[in-house]
Amino acid sequence: MSAGGPMSLNSCSNHLDNADKRMHKEGHCSGCGVQTHITKKRTKIPFLRKSTNTASAWMPITNENVEDGTCLRCHSIITEGNLSSRIQSYRVNSNEGKSPVRAKKQTSPEIKDSPARTVSTINSFSSADSKDRVGSLDGSKPMDANEIAIAKAVVSIKFTKLKSNKALEHVKIVSKFMQLYPTSFRVQYAACTQLFAMASEFNSETAQMNPSDIPPVHAAMFRHRVMGLLVQAMTAFISSHDIHPPILGILYTLVRYQKGKHVIREEGGLNALAEVHKYYSGSTLQCSEEIEITDNKQFLEIQKLCCITWANAVASGNKINQTIASKLGALQLILYNMQHSKYDVGLCHYAAGAIANLGFKHSDNLYIIRQENGVQVLENTLAEINKLPQSDFAVSVTNLVQAALDNLEQDALYLLNSEENQESDGSYAMDYIEEAINLMYIHLHSAKVATSGSRLLWKMSAISGQYSQKNDLTTDDVLREMGAVELLIAIIEYHVNNPSVVHLACGAIWNLTSANTRNQEALREGGGLEFLVMILAKYCLWDETSESTEVGDVDVSSSNVISHAMCAISNAVANNIVNQTSMLAIGAIPLIVECMKNYHLKADVQCFALKSLINMSDCHAENSREIVACGGLPFILEAMTSYSHNEEIQACGCLVLNNICYYAKRGFIIALHRSEGLGVLREAADNFPNSCQIYFSEISK
Repeated sequence: MSAGGPMSLNSCSNHLDNADKRMHKEGHCSGCGVQTHITKKRTKIPFLRKSTNTASAWMPITNENVEDGTCLRCHSIITEGNLSSRIQSYRVNSNEGKSPVRAKKQTSPEIKDSPARTVSTINSFSSADSKDRVGSLDGSKPMDANEIAIAKAVVSIKFTKLKSNKALEHVKIVSKFMQLYPTSFRVQYAACTQLFAMASEFNSETAQMNPSDIPPVHAAMFRHRVMGLLVQAMTAFISSHDIHPPILGILYTLVRYQKGKHVIREEGGLNALAEVHKYYSGSTLQCSEEIEITDNKQFLEIQKLCCITWANAVASGNKINQTIASKLGALQLILYNMQHSKYDVGLCHYAAGAIANLGFKHSDNLYIIRQENGVQVLENTLAEINKLPQSDFAVSVTNLVQAALDNLEQDALYLLNSEENQESDGSYAMDYIEEAINLMYIHLHSAKVATSGSRLLWKMSAISGQYSQKNDLTTDDVLREMGAVELLIAIIEYHVNNPSVVHLACGAIWNLTSANTRNQEALREGGGLEFLVMILAKYCLWDETSESTEVGDVDVSSSNVISHAMCAISNAVANNIVNQTSMLAIGAIPLIVECMKNYHLKADVQCFALKSLINMSDCHAENSREIVACGGLPFILEAMTSYSHNEEIQACGCLVLNNICYYAKRGFIIALHRSEGLGVLREAADNFPNSCQIYFSEISK
């Protein structure tokens, strides 16, 4: 049967029985009997002697059941113009036709994807309408001809040529089909593809509008409850990976708006998103050689779209969505994807944005990220991205990863710098000490955290007193038991080029090793003595303008670093012959002398260098001889001469010379006489008799 104008009914009568032929000739559908055509007969003309009746002219009719002479009940012919009437022709039962419940009405960055790029990605999944899909949820009932026709009709509509007002009507029609056929994969897939393309096509309208406004097409999707229908489709066809890219494409577009963030939560969309994300992340684990590579790529694309949807759903500091997402395991899934995608740049882009938004001003989520080793994952991602050629996209990925790390860093700094955790007597609770040290370990590579943390440990180690009367633990003991010594060694090792960090770490070691043998041993066993000597070697000839110097949060010169390292060395070897001998073996004494030579204008360096030499030479003959052998005597005397009015330097100089004379025996005394050292000692004794006279008397015997 053809449609569109007057026609003869005889052309189809050969295929019908007599009853059907009769109905057909009378202008009715042979299948159901509905009127499809009407006849137009010529009327009689009164003044003619003979009236003429010609053959009837059959004219097609159009109503809710017939389109241009074609019965819509029996023929699957659908055009753009009769979609509304077709909806009325194919009613399903009342349960399938019910509309979802309307959602009630209700600043971190939102991630926007390029419509053109995403459309090309989604189109790669558009082969579903050529497959023989099962239409029912239980897989037992295939689609009928009407459903197939509806799916083809929805796909075939050229919405891109529609103006905005026509597109709004199309949103209504497509959403109605989704309501009427919730178990038909083809209908749902075709509708989702159309809606996604429309959401992307008219997304450009946002550029001309205020950020708080919603483009008309997107508003129509909210009005017709599209998001609830999408959530139903996600759940119903979770294993059909073709349908999820267009669904997620619509969702991540709509949840950019505050209304979308509210609706997706009320419609259960966050739960559905978590299920889909979990399913396709798990599928990656279970992939075998039997699964085609294209499927793996599709899973990766779904993971990307899940990440960008999470990012936009929790953006703008939406605390409720952030909390729900973390409880649903979104953070674990995203971090897992980043690790197991071999740091795919595209996935890391969206994943880093999602982590940044999920952790934005949300301490509980930041805690979960740390517990899931998220800091290391982000740092590894940053390292991998930095290996790539520079491009705008690589810079964008780097910025998002850095934003996620900055959230974690700021949270850690808040805890480390807060004075609320200090007790009234100046002490700190053990729980806080443990938490602070754990944070420093996690953020070991952060210069800001290392600076604040080292300063805090220095402050804690300066507190005297006992934490427990039972086990007689001091503050320094508590810090050691919680790993503070090993932590400071690690900080020095990683941040050796950052004087702002190193001088604070050395200051903390200085306090921790003061009159504490167990801390001295812990420092030696952890390799701390070698790192202290390494600092002397590195900063002995330090160029203040060197490009390798990292910028710290305070202005610290190399002389400050040398001074604090000398103090740490001095306490580390005090009354500890094992550490004294270890320092001799690793070459500490020549470096101390070299620092005295290079920093002769720095009184602090001269004073602390002399103190370290005092403890090095105390009761240790080999160290005393080493000081003489490496040319230390002239620089000791030069320091005393240059700072003749500094009592501390004079006293330290006299004491180190007294140690050397006692253990180096006659050879040193002869050298002392030849260098006119006795005159320097006599002058020191005259100027400061209380602190220097005793040493001059011992040496001049």
